[in-house]
Amino acid sequence: MRGSGLTQPEQRGLTLCPRSASAEGTSVPDPESAHNTPGSVRLSGVDLAAIAAFTAAGLSLVNVAVSSRLTSRGNLEQWRRNEERPVIARILTLSDDALSKWQAAGEARQDWIDSVTADPSRSHEDTQARDQAAEHWSAGAELYNKLRFELAQLDLIAGRPLRDVANKLVREHESVRQWIRPASGASNWFQLLTEQNNKIISLHADLVEKTRADLRLEHDLTWHRGRWLWPQFRARKTLR
Repeated sequence: MRGSGLTQPEQRGLTLCPRSASAEGTSVPDPESAHNTPGSVRLSGVDLAAIAAFTAAGLSLVNVAVSSRLTSRGNLEQWRRNEERPVIARILTLSDDALSKWQAAGEARQDWIDSVTADPSRSHEDTQARDQAAEHWSAGAELYNKLRFELAQLDLIAGRPLRDVANKLVREHESVRQWIRPASGASNWFQLLTEQNNKIISLHADLVEKTRADLRLEHDLTWHRGRWLWPQFRARKTLR
């Protein structure tokens, strides 16, 4: 071009150069200042609100899960209590009824033995007493079998201390059942029966106490109905 000291390539170089910011009267945005604009502040506020909402929702879910678990455990404990009470009631009732049958069998058995002892020829043997002893023993044995079934149910739901007492109670009944069975050859069975009677009655009270502890009830003393001492209906024979 005329009137210019620059060659054509140099002019081209000038046209390719970026225009300076000062020439246009504008300024270059500051990257750091972009973060301080009102729009960015609003976005940061939205992010914090979302995080807070998600956190609250998470805590709410945790609270629901914990509450559900506690409710489930509470329902399970209530179910255990509802099942345990009638089982214990049946055990005490069956044990008391079986004990009455053992005592009746013992009375009849003693009458039969007395008749045989009085007349070795057995011409005056009290066969009716012998048969009654066998009948009472059979009835007691049937109650004993039911008692074992209730014990098996208790073993599934009760705590260890309560199960131990219930198992001991059943073992005491098993001993009596063996001693006064019709074919028993025990010579001191009457004394053993008297001792076992008092042991069983004592275990009834212990069973009630352990049940109250297992159910977390008040620990006031509650005794089950029972006979602490076997009526001395055979006193005259034990003194012989």
